[in-house]
Amino acid sequence: KLIFMQNNAGNTAIHKAAHFGNKETVKTLLDNLTPEQQLKLLFMQNNAGNTANHEAAHFGNTETVKTLLDKLPPEQQLKLLAVHNDKGMTSSQEAARIFGNENTKTTLEQYQIEADYRVKFREFAQFTLSLNRIRSKLICLIDVMLSYSFQTFFKEIYSIQITPIDSHQVFHNRFHTNFIDGISTANMSILALR
Repeated sequence: KLIFMQNNAGNTAIHKAAHFGNKETVKTLLDNLTPEQQLKLLFMQNNAGNTANHEAAHFGNTETVKTLLDKLPPEQQLKLLAVHNDKGMTSSQEAARIFGNENTKTTLEQYQIEADYRVKFREFAQFTLSLNRIRSKLICLIDVMLSYSFQTFFKEIYSIQITPIDSHQVFHNRFHTNFIDGISTANMSILALR
């Protein structure tokens, strides 16, 4: 496609639009591409190693920077913000070195922080979901172990056959009967001692 063609300096159409701060042209170029094509175009570097984001940042085109970054999911925003040009500078560093680009630098830093937060929050949510799954499995395992323990206990102590369906009811009935009988026997023993 023509949109990926580079001139002698390695610039694409989006590099030039970002350079001149033409956010509408940037938006139009990106809107007509698939997400995969957008990624390819936004990560293309010219002969100086600059992405379109570097170009927009260098010339203080804050709104163009926003337009470029808004097209990407948080993980890709972080990657684009971390791209270094041939001078070893990120787009944020490029904005900082030019006097008067404080707004652009601040905007880039805010995108960095927000994207990092969203990525970490998503990772935390996935971790929490995994913990909940493990918790559910442990609860099921404990239920099975307790059920088995009660069955074994009753089989040995009372020599009765318990099915899983009635094990809890049998436990309740036996416990209640034996507990009440035990109290009555204990009370009678105490009365007899007096």
